[in-house]
Amino acid sequence: MRRHIAFIFLFLIILISLVAVIPIRGVKSVSYIENRDLQPFPSITFQSIIDTSYQQNLEKALSDQLVFGENFKSTYNYIKSLALKSMSAFYTVSIEKKPQTAHNPVKVDNEAKNQNSAEHDGELSQSGLKSALGESLNENASENTTSSERNESNNNFATEPAKPDEITSPLNIQGNTITHNTEDTDPNKAAIETKPDKVVDSSGQIMHFYDALTYNAGFSTDVSYKIIPRGANILEINSSNHLLYTPVAADIYMPLLEKRAACYNKLVKDHPDVNFYLLYIETDIDADFFNCSFPHNILNNYVSLLDPKIKHDKLLIQSVSDYQNLFFKTDHHWNAKGQFEGYKKAIQLIKGENEELIDISIVQIEGLKTNGSKSRIINDFTISDDFTFLWAELPSYSTLINGKEGIYGKKSDYLKGDYPKEDGSNHYGNCNGWDYGIVEYGFNQPGKDNLLMFIDSFGNSVLEFIAAHFNKTYVVDLRYYEKENGAPFNFKEFITENDVHEVLFFGPYYFHTNELHLIGNSGG
Repeated sequence: MRRHIAFIFLFLIILISLVAVIPIRGVKSVSYIENRDLQPFPSITFQSIIDTSYQQNLEKALSDQLVFGENFKSTYNYIKSLALKSMSAFYTVSIEKKPQTAHNPVKVDNEAKNQNSAEHDGELSQSGLKSALGESLNENASENTTSSERNESNNNFATEPAKPDEITSPLNIQGNTITHNTEDTDPNKAAIETKPDKVVDSSGQIMHFYDALTYNAGFSTDVSYKIIPRGANILEINSSNHLLYTPVAADIYMPLLEKRAACYNKLVKDHPDVNFYLLYIETDIDADFFNCSFPHNILNNYVSLLDPKIKHDKLLIQSVSDYQNLFFKTDHHWNAKGQFEGYKKAIQLIKGENEELIDISIVQIEGLKTNGSKSRIINDFTISDDFTFLWAELPSYSTLINGKEGIYGKKSDYLKGDYPKEDGSNHYGNCNGWDYGIVEYGFNQPGKDNLLMFIDSFGNSVLEFIAAHFNKTYVVDLRYYEKENGAPFNFKEFITENDVHEVLFFGPYYFHTNELHLIGNSGG
C-alpha cells in the first residue's frame, strides 16, 4: 500500500514539475514537429469563465505547453509511422497500368456539373479501403499555420477519401493486394533526367543549373505503384517515396467553392473595368491515387460556378508521373519544375501566348536535402528531397514588405551556400520567402500595367518572375494583411489608389477554399 502511495506521489511530483517549469522555460509559440501555432495561456476574465472558453483554452494550453510535450508527440508520430510502414504488406495497394487510350480526358467548361459518386460491381469502395487502412485515412489532414513559417492554413480536408466519379476498369482483389488495370495518360513519357547546363563551384559548394523550360526530373510511373499509409491522413508511393494527402469529398469542397465563386463574381460585377484572372493548381488532393484516376472534379465544379468574364487556366495533374515530376516528395508545395510551369501559365493567361518568358534556371545545390511539411507531420526524416529553386538575372527592381523596404526571400544567400543545415529545415519558405500581408514590386516599366495578385505560399516562389512582366505588382496574402497592416483589405480603395486594372487569383485548392483568403465586404 505504501509503495502504491509513494508511486502516485512521485508521479504527481513529476507532473507538477513539468507544468511548474513552463514559466522558467518560457511559453512556446510554435511546434515545428506538428507545423502549427501552439495555444498560449489565456487571459482570465469573468465572461470567459462563464462561457467556459477560459477552461477550454487553458486545457489546450497545458497540453501544448507541457515540458517535453513536443518530444512526446514527435516520438508518438515516429512510432506510429514506422508501425504502419512495417505492416505495408497488408495495407499495400498495387495499381497495374496498361498503356491504352486515356480514360480520363480533361474537360473544363462552364457546363461542368457535380457528378455523384458511383460504386460498380467488383469495386472495393473507398469506404472499404478506409476501413481496411484504419485511422490513417480517418485523421484530419489539415494545413496548420505557424506564425514563423507561415504555411497554408486549411481546416476543411475530408475525413475520408472521395470516391471516384467513374471507374472504367474493374479492380482485381487477390489476397491483400489490389490490382487496378487502367491506362496511362502519357504512355510514351520517358524517364529522361535532364543534364545541367552548367555546374558552378561556389566556395566548394557545387551548384547545378538547369534550363527550366526543358528540365525533367526523370520520374516515369507507367507500370505499377504501391500505396502505403503513413498515418495522419498521409500516404506514400513506395517507388518514389512521394507522400500524399487523400482526396477531398464533394460535400466538403462544394460549399467552399460556391462561397469563393460568389465572392469573385461580385467583384466582377462591381468592377467592370478590371480584368480578372484565375489560375488553379492541382495537387495530390485533386487526384485519386487509389484508383489511378484524375477526374479534375474540383476544378470542373469550380469553373462552372465562375462568371465567364473571369479568364482562367489550370495546372493539371493527369498522371502519377505528373505529380512526381512537379511536386516535392515530402512537402505539399510544388518543386522548381512545378513552379516554372505555374509562372508560365500565369503569364500566358494574362499576357497571351506571344509574351516572351524570362530565361529561368532551376538550381539544385549538391547535397542540399529538404524535409517538407508532410515528413515533419509523420516525423520521418529518412525521406527527403533534393531541394530545387528558380533563379534568373532580372533587371533592377524595388521591393516593399508591408510598406517597408526589404529583400524578399533568400535565394541569393542559398547561391552563396548560406542556408540552414538542420534536419527538418523549411527550405521552401526560407529560400523563396515567407508569407506576408503585402509584398510590392516596382520594375519601373511605366508603359506596362500594374498587377494585383492574391496568393498563398505556392505563389511565393514565383513572385519576382511574374512581377518582371509588369510595372508594379502588389502581392496580397489576406491571411496576414489585416494583422500586419492594421486594417482590413479594401479592394475598391486599393485598385483605385494604385491604378490597378489586372487582378490575378493564384493558388491550389488550399487557397481557393480557405475562408481566410476571402475578400471582405469592406471593399468588395
